[in-house]
Amino acid sequence: MDGFYYLLLVSWHESKAPVNEDQILTIKEGAAILKLAEKTVYSMAQDGELPAFKVRGQWRMRRTDFDNWIAKQAGVGTAGSDAG
Repeated sequence: MDGFYYLLLVSWHESKAPVNEDQILTIKEGAAILKLAEKTVYSMAQDGELPAFKVRGQWRMRRTDFDNWIAKQAGVGTAGSDAG
C-alpha cells in the first residue's frame, strides 16, 4: 500500500463521524478530507478521477462513493493488488 494513501486512510478513519448514506460532499469538503487544494479536487472530478457528478454546474460527491474511492486508492480490500 502506498504510504500516502495509508496515512490518508488512517487519518480519514480516525476522524470519521457517523455518515448518512445520503450525505453529499462539495468540492471544498472533499478537498478538506483529502488535504488537497480545491482546484486539484475540481480537476480530478472533471477528469473522472473521482466519483463525482454535477448539479446545475457544481460538482458533488456521494459520501459513500467517496469513502469507497478512498479505500480503493489505499488498497483496502484488494488483497494481492499492487496499489502503487
